[in-house]
Amino acid sequence: MNVVLRAQARARAISRASPAGTSAGGGAASRRRLCRECCDGMRSRFTSGTTGNTFFCVENVGTLGGRRFDSSPRRTNTKVRGLPVQEFDTFDASAFSVITNLVTPFWLLMVLAPNWTVTEKTMKSEWPIIICALVQLAVVLNGLTAEPIADVAERLQFFATEAVIKLSAMGKMRAYDSFVSEEWAHVLVWDLFAGRYVYLDGREKNVPVKHSIVLCFALGPVGILSHYGTRKVVEKLEERRINQ
Repeated sequence: MNVVLRAQARARAISRASPAGTSAGGGAASRRRLCRECCDGMRSRFTSGTTGNTFFCVENVGTLGGRRFDSSPRRTNTKVRGLPVQEFDTFDASAFSVITNLVTPFWLLMVLAPNWTVTEKTMKSEWPIIICALVQLAVVLNGLTAEPIADVAERLQFFATEAVIKLSAMGKMRAYDSFVSEEWAHVLVWDLFAGRYVYLDGREKNVPVKHSIVLCFALGPVGILSHYGTRKVVEKLEERRINQ
């Protein structure tokens, strides 16, 4: 409150000392300076800008020099985005969503319930990989038959002669939904294959694998490197324990 009173007194003193012929620009500058001083004294954030004689401050400090302070924050029409919704309007979009949903339960089982008998039986089976690979195969067959053979042949030639050589050419391939959907399924199936291998190998050799499985999920081959390193460390520790 004392800070406010001092700021008000300073404003009145400057107002009385100002000549009658002060320009509108000079008056506005003085008002902005006073507003900043008041806000600094209140340790408040100052929002520059005026509308008539209304000044915008974060704190409601009353009046200053007979001019009203408006402390209400300016509202913005910010829209809160909801969760994205999967797409099923085309075959490629459907395959993209299906393969994403299909691999997820297997990862959750290996990470959250690795010792559950259901998890062990499920991952020892080859069916998780077979089912996911069939989705990728369906995407490949659809991409080869859904468009005229001439267009498909031209795209395959571009892929074989340029896209596998130049990054810029590979980027152009991403314009085709069929290619993106196939590559996504390709990556997810291989990552699951790697994660399944790490999980089974870890159980067989009694090596901790949860961190490596998470890395397989996120980065694929990096998870395999992590598992190899972990396995080597565990083997060395076991050898040292036996030799002691």
